[in-house]
Amino acid sequence: MRAILYGANKTFELKTVPVPTPTATQVRVRVHAASINPVDYKLPGFPILGWLLRGKGVGLDFSGVVDSCASSSFKVGDRVVGNCSGALADYVVAECAACAKLPNSVTFSDAASLPTVALTSLQALMDNGFQPGHKVLVFGASGGCGSIGVQLAKAAGAAHVTGVCSGANAEAVRALGCDVAADYTLGDAALQSLLATQAPYDMTYDTVTSPEDKDYEPMSRMVLKPGGMHVAINGRGSDWLRALLSSALGLNLHRRSHKLFLKRSDGAGLAQIVDWVAQGKVKPQVEQRYAFTLPDVEAAFTRLKGRRTKGKLVIDVVQA
Repeated sequence: MRAILYGANKTFELKTVPVPTPTATQVRVRVHAASINPVDYKLPGFPILGWLLRGKGVGLDFSGVVDSCASSSFKVGDRVVGNCSGALADYVVAECAACAKLPNSVTFSDAASLPTVALTSLQALMDNGFQPGHKVLVFGASGGCGSIGVQLAKAAGAAHVTGVCSGANAEAVRALGCDVAADYTLGDAALQSLLATQAPYDMTYDTVTSPEDKDYEPMSRMVLKPGGMHVAINGRGSDWLRALLSSALGLNLHRRSHKLFLKRSDGAGLAQIVDWVAQGKVKPQVEQRYAFTLPDVEAAFTRLKGRRTKGKLVIDVVQA
């Protein structure tokens, strides 16, 4: 079968590899579509880890049809969506607990765009005190995680969502369900003033702040209510250390009212998200679809590295 693997010097390779065999707790899936995430290209940049990844499969998110399964959770022929390692391949094996059944009304391409960004967004909200009726502020509301985060907050009962985005994306962000679209390109003073008119917020979902981009935490602190939570999906090195140690030790070592969030696989959560999609409460945001060729995959990653995508980039492993 074909698979995209990590090569030397942060490159990707398209190779022919053996079809994987599932264990008793896994399902094998004929992949129809897969999507890419920033972590896919960032991992090879880490010392030692980049070397260890050579020859390993790329990608986390997939959708397709069950090809082999010993568990009673699924049967051959089921349409599914899920998380695994090496999703950019003709076939994958994934833990049954990391997958959900996919109704016929949801396309494979739309489904493949969901697992990482939707589970990250859902868990960022639900694991950090979100309640129906809350006011939520989303930084990066037009991106992969942000665009789904806006919709999930509304689907879960948020009374108000403000989305921070560029003015060019304001109309699209309001169409997702944002009550207010705040244009960051007008400058910090104007953005802060607009957010202050909507404050206080119960929670901030920050999909932007990173060592390579602007730090929105100070602005968030000024508009959060006392005890409000700032949940980020990236951040400074010290916060990554706290997050990794918290996960490894089962402790809460995060800063007060701040959490750098690490997604976990969750088939039940994914099933809830898929159900909202089927009901029309959540619309997957796919910016562009690419063919399953090395040049197209490389082009998709080049686009993703620009950090200006509007939604997700999907690889059609099986051409529709």
